[in-house]
Amino acid sequence: MNNKLDRQLEKELEQFIRQNWKSLVPLASVGGGIWWCQAHDKQLQHVLETTLPYVQTGAIIGGSIGAVILTLSLVRWHIVRKKEKENYRYFRLLPRTEQDVNGQEVHQLIRQLSHTKRGWKNRLLKGREWLQFLIHRDKEGIAFYIGCPKDQQKEVKQAFQNAYPESELHAAVVSFPSKGSFTGRMRVKNHRIKQWMPFTSYQKGDQIANLLSYMPPDSWISVEFTAESKKKIGKKLFRAEKEMKKDKKMSEMYSFQKEQFKDITGRLHGDNQVFKTSISLAGEGSHRKDIVKSLGRNIAGILNGKNNLLFKRSRQSIQFCPHPRKHLLYLTNNELANLVHLPTMKHQISEHVPKLEKGQQHLDENTLNKGLTVGYNLHPLVKERPVKISFEQLTEHWINSGMTGSGKSSLLIQALQSLIDEWLEKPNQLPGFTFLDPAGTTVRTLLNRLMKAEVEGKTVPWNKVIFLSYKNGDHPIGLNFLHKNPWEDTDTVVNNAMSLFKSVFPGDKTRIDKYLSNTLTALIDDVDHHSVLGVNRFLTDVPFRNTIVKRIQDPILKEFWEKADPKEIKQISSDIYSRVNTFEQSLFMRRMFGQTNWDLPLKKFMDEGYIVLMDIQGFSKQNIQYICGHLVNQYHQVCQKRKPYSSKEHFLIVDEAHLIQIQTMEKIIAEDRKFGLCLGLSTQYLGQFQEWLQKAIDGNVQNIITGSQGYNESLIMANLMKKQFEPELIASLPNNHAAILTKNADKTLTTCLVKSELPYMYKPDGSVAKYKDDNDTNIVEAWIDEKAVELQAAIGRSPQEIDEKINEYYGFNGEETEEEFYEDESNQPTSTTGGNEEVETVVIESTEIPDSPMEEASLIEEESVIMEEEKNKKETEKEDSKEVDAFF
Repeated sequence: MNNKLDRQLEKELEQFIRQNWKSLVPLASVGGGIWWCQAHDKQLQHVLETTLPYVQTGAIIGGSIGAVILTLSLVRWHIVRKKEKENYRYFRLLPRTEQDVNGQEVHQLIRQLSHTKRGWKNRLLKGREWLQFLIHRDKEGIAFYIGCPKDQQKEVKQAFQNAYPESELHAAVVSFPSKGSFTGRMRVKNHRIKQWMPFTSYQKGDQIANLLSYMPPDSWISVEFTAESKKKIGKKLFRAEKEMKKDKKMSEMYSFQKEQFKDITGRLHGDNQVFKTSISLAGEGSHRKDIVKSLGRNIAGILNGKNNLLFKRSRQSIQFCPHPRKHLLYLTNNELANLVHLPTMKHQISEHVPKLEKGQQHLDENTLNKGLTVGYNLHPLVKERPVKISFEQLTEHWINSGMTGSGKSSLLIQALQSLIDEWLEKPNQLPGFTFLDPAGTTVRTLLNRLMKAEVEGKTVPWNKVIFLSYKNGDHPIGLNFLHKNPWEDTDTVVNNAMSLFKSVFPGDKTRIDKYLSNTLTALIDDVDHHSVLGVNRFLTDVPFRNTIVKRIQDPILKEFWEKADPKEIKQISSDIYSRVNTFEQSLFMRRMFGQTNWDLPLKKFMDEGYIVLMDIQGFSKQNIQYICGHLVNQYHQVCQKRKPYSSKEHFLIVDEAHLIQIQTMEKIIAEDRKFGLCLGLSTQYLGQFQEWLQKAIDGNVQNIITGSQGYNESLIMANLMKKQFEPELIASLPNNHAAILTKNADKTLTTCLVKSELPYMYKPDGSVAKYKDDNDTNIVEAWIDEKAVELQAAIGRSPQEIDEKINEYYGFNGEETEEEFYEDESNQPTSTTGGNEEVETVVIESTEIPDSPMEEASLIEEESVIMEEEKNKKETEKEDSKEVDAFF
């Protein structure tokens, strides 16, 4: 019985030892050690007495070394951490409106970032390089930031620029959660096997855009990551594999266990890289806890696959220079790609993302940095940056368009104001400009700005400022239509005049053109000086014509007039009169164009940098065409005598340019750049120009500025601007905003969006006049009028003097005369007014002026209608019309 019991006890003891041998070995070792010490206590005491001093010395040395190492480690950590914070940089990523998500580019981005790491020596000296992809939503919208050490910024920036070549990277200052914010991190359960299971790999789509939909203001998402050695992570995965095999052999595993084993063993297949990662969240506000937890659930939904993420509260989880130590995740490049990329701008969340429009961009310090300031660059980050187009670039001409109220005048005023500011400092060095303004508002604003500068104490060289108001009847200037510069030939003058007539009266009028051009040639080549008033007199006054014909030197021209049929001249003169009657009937036009002199030294204006402001408001369209067209012709002719490629720039700006479309503009655009003459055309939309001018603009104008346009016109402007802007953008531009296409100093195309200043007017005390305030408006206008009259008086003449010379030209003695007739070669009485009508000669001596040019134009139009009716009635009574036609 006892033997059986002993055997049973021995068996149970063996079984207990077999099952618990790992625990018993330390106890047996301790027990054996105690027994051995007791058995050899004397020998042990002798050894201790002999070796104790050495042990004590060794312990002191070891402790000292350990303390030094610990101290050095703490000092190193403090120094390295301090340097990390000093050298950590953030950059903001600005996407573009057309940006989409490309899965291949996202994967390539993460692969490039995996190579952004330091060697072990640099890590020892500088610490581990932690990169941070930070998303922050505030009241201004959602912003994307990249954080990295200074020595890694070049590689990191290049990686993102390769992935998003149309986006911009800007150095940024980032705001972080306050101490009262609710923060935390995503983590996995600590399990010897399950924690190494894979997460969902990024294939395609846009998980970030959906995640951002749950981000309220004052919330943050931070993904901090650093490349990890595949060897280190491989050891961890290998241990997890051993743990699985330890429980069961591969053949004994269930199918799901085999699948888990394959997931772990295959996680580092191919070129997969591994990142040590920390995903942090933060939120502020009354519901910050619910906000952060909601974001955490959504992130878990994106990444959860075979592995699952949990949210863990953690204080100060998002900081300026990340260095996380808790709740670290190990993600492959395919898994990390789910969270590190920019969202598509086609998602509805893009409405809350500050982004760049097509054609909008940041301008560095060397781009569009000198010349005329055309506005301030519109940019989500860099604000109030002036945009300047160089004087040299503007010689390639420009067009400024935009619908009514879009801000064309505001942009012009700001551009010319910037030139005026520099011109006041260096009036003898800076270029000048000539502004033709049919509306009159812009030139008066510019004159007001010059007057304000004088109030502010600046010296304004008024001797180099020309202000002409063509409606000013007190001091008219001479604009001889037949003016011939010393270097010009008669054909050039005649062709320019005929081109202007044809622009006012389009159509094929061969007979009229023949007689009109020969009349102009005879008058221009005559020894006496003539004006356009001589055209009608030449055709209707036979003695006057005969006197001039006798002096003609050109035999062909002389023969033409000597053999011309009087009846033909008589008939054609009435048609020609319709083209020149405005110069006789309009008192304003008569006093300007009836003078035989030319009062504007244009070459001097250009060479010496004058500011020439011309107010042409209040005239009919026809008279505006004559005045501005003649001036444009003269500027073109005069600039041809300047030195090519070395002359000072001069800007000829034509507002409401669709009213003045003459062929000379095409020549200026094609030829006059080398002579320093720059043509600036301002109009509502390109379609107002004739086809030949549109082609000239498309072919040679290199500076295009447009404000808001109608939809159809926005398509035209988008094509003109080489499709650098979307038509929808042009059509939706706010007031005082413009899209610009120009060239930089290196002649590369440059685009931007600008905002111009409002065109304020100033009172005599220098204060801003209130908008639409009648009292302030009256004060400003009276102040401008006073200066305008003073400036014009310096260059114009008195109307009495002009009227006397015109009367003298007509042969009037200043008194009323009876109707004068003369006998033509057919012995038919003919009146001095010409045509087939007998009209009394009127003595031109009155100096009375209509209340306004518009009133005068209205009266002239009524008179013209009456004359046209009488003319048509008499033309039906002509019996010799067939003979006249046969003559041609």
